[in-house]
Amino acid sequence: MADSALLTAWLQAHRAGDRQLEAMLSGGSPPLRRRVPGLAGDRPVHGSGCAAGARGHARVFEPSITKAAELNAQASRYFDAGTEARETANKYVRLTVLFASVLFFVAVAQRFRLRGVRVGANAIALVLLAYTVYGVGSLPRI
Repeated sequence: MADSALLTAWLQAHRAGDRQLEAMLSGGSPPLRRRVPGLAGDRPVHGSGCAAGARGHARVFEPSITKAAELNAQASRYFDAGTEARETANKYVRLTVLFASVLFFVAVAQRFRLRGVRVGANAIALVLLAYTVYGVGSLPRI
């Protein structure tokens, strides 16, 4: 970042013709001075083929740009994996609530005196239990 800012400032001073500022900024880091002709005084930077600013000098920052692209791709993979893990966790929570509902229906069924209501509540509990067990079985494991 510092080299990028220094190079941009140097190019602006060079373009403005401010030789004193240009000389003051020409220190730079040794890798930057080796890669940018003109910054070390080897060859002036001018003409229509001249890059406009530090981003135009891709050869100076190419290793950093390549590394940044690799890290950005890795961060995207981590983000996608995290999103997928969050969705899986949400599904586990929903299924846990359904398991609790099964227990609720079984407990409520015991309170009724009518056999049909007890059978109905237990049937609902059994269906929820089957669905929940299937759901947990289909989710990925750690």
